[in-house]
Amino acid sequence: MSISKWIEKNTASLEGRTVAVTGSTGGLGRELCSYLASLGASLILLDRSRERSEANADALREKYANVSVTCITLDLE
Repeated sequence: MSISKWIEKNTASLEGRTVAVTGSTGGLGRELCSYLASLGASLILLDRSRERSEANADALREKYANVSVTCITLDLE
């Protein structure tokens, strides 16, 4: 079984759920946001760079028309 088929078979919808993602503008965090949005989750992007968070939010809104995205700037260092 391919990874795509496994994910499709073993992943439930996240409609009506909200997920907060730290490090949302870099590599894995950015990909995770896209995947969660594809499942219907509302997202809270937590990152140090407001500009990068907003750019990621705009890209997610463009790709997933009904996604709800909120950006919060913070430093967890």
